[in-house]
This record gives sequence, structure tokens and C-alpha cells, in this order.
Amino acid sequence: MSEVSSVNAQSILDSINVKTNTKKEDDKKTDFLTLLVAQLENQDPLKPQDGSEFMSQLAQLESVQGIQDLNDSFNSFSQSMLSNQALQATTLVGRDVMVQSTTGQLEQGKALTGVIGLPEAASSVTLNVFNSAGALVRQLPLGDHGAGPLTFSWDGLGGDEQAAPSGQYTLAAQGRVNGETIELGTAVNFNVNSVTIDPASGTMLNLAGRSGSIPLANVLQVR
Repeated sequence: MSEVSSVNAQSILDSINVKTNTKKEDDKKTDFLTLLVAQLENQDPLKPQDGSEFMSQLAQLESVQGIQDLNDSFNSFSQSMLSNQALQATTLVGRDVMVQSTTGQLEQGKALTGVIGLPEAASSVTLNVFNSAGALVRQLPLGDHGAGPLTFSWDGLGGDEQAAPSGQYTLAAQGRVNGETIELGTAVNFNVNSVTIDPASGTMLNLAGRSGSIPLANVLQVR
């Protein structure tokens, strides 16, 4: 994987690979034509080469070349799309994006925010916040709500109204649906630290306080 700052270097490598592949294809075509000419030169004068067979061989060559040209065009288009997506993604650095997560990063002086997904109307919706040791830090009663996303914001204060230290916290939401308590999914806002280009996975975002990177396609909202 390479950081966005290495896009130019990658482009140079891609250019070298394209030239190498082009030479290989040219060599193949030259070999094909050489073999075809040799076949014509050494044919039996009493049994000349069938013209239809000759045209068929030429058509095969054109067909192979056409497929190769199509593949080259598609690969070029794919590389162009990846580069454009990467450049657009760099504008997200320093901004907050929302992704599905059961953890969130609390930063000094900032609230930990996100949404709770309600598949249907629920009562007594509650968000529990746990520290890295698994201890309950804060319980936020959010009341009754209809189906849809429910916005939440934790100000970083514990149950004793004292400020909790910065760091990663686990979130667990629940509510009562049809008389039963069910677990609810959460999505959390994270700050984008950097962008990485992965040839296999595409454009990936590295988020503050979250291990690993996530695909750009996983972003639900940009703030």
C-alpha cells in the first residue's frame, strides 16, 4: 500500500509496466506474422494455401488485437478512476465521517457523536458508554422514538459529572420493541487522519482512534 503522496511514483511504475506489456504484445504479433509468412513461402505449389484459411488466420489476429486493445482501454480507465477517487478523498483529511461502529474516540473538548439505527419504533432507548476496562462510564436515556436514525451526543462527562479521559470507548444501544429489549446498531463520527491507496481494495481512510482502515464506500455521512 502507498500513501497519497506516493501517487506520482506509482504512476511512473504503471507507465513502465504498460511499455513492457506493449512490447510483449508487439513481439507476439511479429512472431505470428513471421510464422504466417513462412507458412506461405513453404507451401506446396501443387496444393496452394486455401485463401479462406489465410483470411481466417488474419481475422484471428485482428480479433486478438481488438480484445487486447479493449483490455488496455479498460485498465487505463480503471487506473484513472482510482486516481481521481484518491484525489477527491484527500479533501476528507481533517473532516469527520460517519461509519458503522460500536466504538468511538473521545477527544478533549469535543463530544462523541453519532446515530442509533431504529429498524422500527422503540421505547426506552438507552445508550451505554464503557471504557477500555469494560466499566460503565455513562448511561444516556434517550426516550421513545420512531423508526429511523436517532442522533446522540456524549459530552464526555461520566455519571459523576467528571470529565472522562480522552480515548476509545465502547457503545451499546438498546431499546424496547413489542415488549422486548433488543440491541440496536450504532454509527459514529470519526476524524479522518489520512488516505491510503490500496491497489486491491481501492481508496481507504485512516480514522483517528480506530485501528485499521476502512473503504471509502463505507462512509455514511461527511461532516
